[in-house]
Amino acid sequence: AGITLDARRVARLAPDGSSAPTQLRYRMRGGQVWLGTNAFFFEEGTAERFNGARYGEFRIDRTSGEAVLVGLRDAALKPL
Repeated sequence: AGITLDARRVARLAPDGSSAPTQLRYRMRGGQVWLGTNAFFFEEGTAERFNGARYGEFRIDRTSGEAVLVGLRDAALKPL
């Protein structure tokens, strides 16, 4: 799927038929979109730090479109 980035660099699906410069590979599993991973591993005892996560930070391989979760961000997009 093609994606575009807004002014805050939050990705959105591009309208159908658009020529979005970045392509993101995704899969459907159980009726939900799956971008590659739904897990973020952190040290035992630090879970509370990540409770405020609202966004995932992904790196996208421009050749394959595969996404890798590299961080979590709060509602103001600050890294957690």
